[in-house]
Amino acid sequence: MKPPRALLALASAAALLAVGVAHDEPIASASVTTPRPERVLDSRTGIGGIAGRLQPGRTVRLQLPVVDGAVALNLTATDAASAGNLRMWACDDARPATSNVNFLPGRAVANLTVVAVDEGGVCLSATAGVHVVADLTAVFGDDADIDVGPTHRLMDTRASGERLRAGTTTRIRIAGTPGIPSDTPAAVVNFTVVSPAANGYLTAFPCSSSTSTGAPPDASTLNYSAGQTTAATTFAQLGAGDVCVFSYRDLDLVVDTFGSVPAGSPIDGVPPERLLDTRDPSSGPARSGQTIRLGVAGRSGVPDDAAAAIVTLGATDATSRGYVTAWPCDQPRPLASALNFVPGAVRANTVVVGLSHDTGEACLYARTADGSSVHLVADIVGFVDGGAESAPSGPTTASTEKFTSRFTTLPPGSALPSGAECASRVRPTPEVRPGNTAANNTRGSRATANNRDEWGGFDRVDGDFTGTTDEIIQWAACKWGIDEDMARAQVVKESWWRQSTNGDNGESWGLGQVKDTFHAWAFEYSVNARTSSAYNLDYTYASWRACFEGVYSWLNTVERGATYRPGDAWGCMGVWFSGRWYTQPAVNYLEGGDTDGYGATGVKQHYSRRTWTDPAFVSG
Repeated sequence: MKPPRALLALASAAALLAVGVAHDEPIASASVTTPRPERVLDSRTGIGGIAGRLQPGRTVRLQLPVVDGAVALNLTATDAASAGNLRMWACDDARPATSNVNFLPGRAVANLTVVAVDEGGVCLSATAGVHVVADLTAVFGDDADIDVGPTHRLMDTRASGERLRAGTTTRIRIAGTPGIPSDTPAAVVNFTVVSPAANGYLTAFPCSSSTSTGAPPDASTLNYSAGQTTAATTFAQLGAGDVCVFSYRDLDLVVDTFGSVPAGSPIDGVPPERLLDTRDPSSGPARSGQTIRLGVAGRSGVPDDAAAAIVTLGATDATSRGYVTAWPCDQPRPLASALNFVPGAVRANTVVVGLSHDTGEACLYARTADGSSVHLVADIVGFVDGGAESAPSGPTTASTEKFTSRFTTLPPGSALPSGAECASRVRPTPEVRPGNTAANNTRGSRATANNRDEWGGFDRVDGDFTGTTDEIIQWAACKWGIDEDMARAQVVKESWWRQSTNGDNGESWGLGQVKDTFHAWAFEYSVNARTSSAYNLDYTYASWRACFEGVYSWLNTVERGATYRPGDAWGCMGVWFSGRWYTQPAVNYLEGGDTDGYGATGVKQHYSRRTWTDPAFVSG
């Protein structure tokens, strides 16, 4: 059975909600727009023209600042008088038999809702008295963007009597079912878990082929509590027309489709993949009032010019009620909530969030009632491509928080940030190698650099930084524009994150194993690749960057012949080890097959396994 990494347990308590204001001007909807999230309904304050709890038997029309098309809303039920559900639909359609949000008294429950609008409005009803909050997060212009139709039920295991079993994966046909074209690459699907045997999670992902399901990713689509009914809507990418569902516990499952994403739409699905997990040793919990800048563009199949991301957010290990807000980082923080949580657990919700135009980031803001911290998890499930029309950027607001997005690989020719800038952007992380303390606290300087300048980049090497081992890895990755997890994985391979490591029969030193017989200039000063952790990795990734930029043209004269080229991040990592271009030792180094003292494991395996988060690694 898959370990409970994605498990987010839930507990009851009243939830705290952010309060905001509605749009004043209609939003044109010729294509996908991802405005800063705006509150369009709050029955507690009368926003949206609805004041007081929505009562059973009453249908209300919510007028939206939208011309036509469809919308994505974060729909939240709170302060319920009793258990019940919310339903939202296009007013010119019949009220659906399926629900968007299932709620209980004393809890705030949110769910992504994608619905077609009728002359700028949608209809809403509830089966029990409840306050309703809605935040507008995206507008879809026409059927070329997304085709939202009447809800269709695909599965209900309560009727079939075949509950999903713990640890199993179930394949569900989506393409070609009523309302869903046979060639659709993704669909808007609502999963409802009923009567789960215990707390757990459910993951939806594209099946690998027509005959196999594939392994579930380390991501969660829906989190549930024992015995409770919980719903979650997501943009589900399909594999061979099917979606696969992994369940951690025995449960009944109801599956409804709300619409499809046509081929050629600017909306694209990606296999679920984890972007953020503050429970990792390399991170830390989100403090109340903290803004986290989440790097999205350029990661996990999301293109560099993506306009928006579709992300499943989770909050766990909270000791107080609270909420999370998500928005594009080049906009002011809105008064809206993407997720509400309660003590002792995680809630999860899928959101459509715009990305900042300059950096491709989404900002996350966590707030708790008592100022305590909370762990956040973010899984990417899709994006809106850069051809989409985004709302104009507002003024960038100053932040007292450190820049906290992860560092990714910058293309050849990119302007590289300075060491000082990177020092201000490093995220604080705990020390897992106390034996590195002396070398980690040894700061280099410009006098340390050898100015070996075959490229114009080595004279930037100075090692002018101190911090924990992971902070030094982040700093070097930022300074030289390499994916920080690639650097973490390589440092695992080279030294198991021990600066004291002395390999290659005494020739190689430190975190990156700089070889004194080949890189003698890295050892010419008293502060050098042996005595300073920061200098060691500063030099290591300066060499990697020189290769990545295409400087090492001499590689085309040895062994392989005319195959070396700029822009191959993994190939240049192999060059660091073997000094040659894709020789067998370099391939073994990357892929596995050589013995590194910690098992026959390649850098890519450490990268995919995130070895640095394994308890055995953390303990030394």
